[in-house]
Amino acid sequence: MIIYKTNNHDHLYIIFHLLIGILQLLLSSIPFRFSRLKKGMPFILQKSSNTAGVFISIFILTAASFWGIKKENNFLISLSIICVIVCGLLLIIWWRKQLTATYLKKLQLKEINELKHDIFKLKKENEELSKIIHKDNKLIPAMEIAVQELISYSSKELSGSDMMRKSIELLEELRKLSSERKDILSSYETKAAFPLTGYIRIDSVLHYMEKIAISNDITFNFSLNCNLKYMLNNIIYESSLSTLIADLTENSIIASKNQQIRNILLCLNIKNNNYCLNIFDTGSLFEPDVIINLGKFRFTTHADTGGSGIGLMSILEIVQKYNASFCIDETLVDTLYTKKISICFNCMNQISVKSTRAELNNISCIRQDIIFEKP
Repeated sequence: MIIYKTNNHDHLYIIFHLLIGILQLLLSSIPFRFSRLKKGMPFILQKSSNTAGVFISIFILTAASFWGIKKENNFLISLSIICVIVCGLLLIIWWRKQLTATYLKKLQLKEINELKHDIFKLKKENEELSKIIHKDNKLIPAMEIAVQELISYSSKELSGSDMMRKSIELLEELRKLSSERKDILSSYETKAAFPLTGYIRIDSVLHYMEKIAISNDITFNFSLNCNLKYMLNNIIYESSLSTLIADLTENSIIASKNQQIRNILLCLNIKNNNYCLNIFDTGSLFEPDVIINLGKFRFTTHADTGGSGIGLMSILEIVQKYNASFCIDETLVDTLYTKKISICFNCMNQISVKSTRAELNNISCIRQDIIFEKP
């Protein structure tokens, strides 16, 4: 406790101590008014190493104990005050780092739990597929037998009316078998859809894009690995995020629809403490002319398949509005996708291209505002 030394009467001494105590109480509550510090130090309850914090706290208490020296020693008291202030700042820095580490650990645990949930869901889907296959093993032979019976009837000497009646009966049986299989597949497709986010606008866009992808025989998946509520309240408005999802996915569908392998994966996650929107696809790589005009003019090489260049311009306008970064990565190790587009809300307002293509080397002279990286 801070001790105020005075030669006046005892009642003044008590008043000063009371005032200083109230001041200490008010000052001690200030750190807890910050959003990141208001919950205190919950990480202390965890079985992790807090050696640094313990030593800093002991040093602060030791330095503060010199304030109670009765003999006049201004140098020692001044030195102890400086030590307390420096150690206090170090304690706050350590506190924030521990909170960040705890938050990242929670995110990792959340991702692990979500992966476990995905694995469980995939196992359930495999069970459903096994049932479909098992059913097909019965339905297909039944259809085959029905066709064989029809052929055998045609070789027999039957009247036209009898032949027609047999054909209608077999056709009706085939229709029943086909309808039964269609119901099974419809039930499986409904169960296999990705979960809702809870935000109507985003869910509507995702399901609309899913339908377009399915109509083009494209496998479309969505993964949510971050706190979407926090993202929409603090990082980006829901309307802007919906526009980004729609334009990015539409561009990936246009680029992938004519490829042999057609896969698209949309992800919302956190990388280096920054919220990111990533989309992977198996579409064709960006033409050099597209990169030259990136963010400057509308340009598309897919005009014959519905591309207009408006979507990419809209994406970059939103990226600039939120001071985010736009990155094209063509160096994916995973052969399931050919490229990745990332929008990272890191307040850096950068455009970067990561590629090994030699044809992009000359563009760096034309577009000096774009960062060209090599793996």
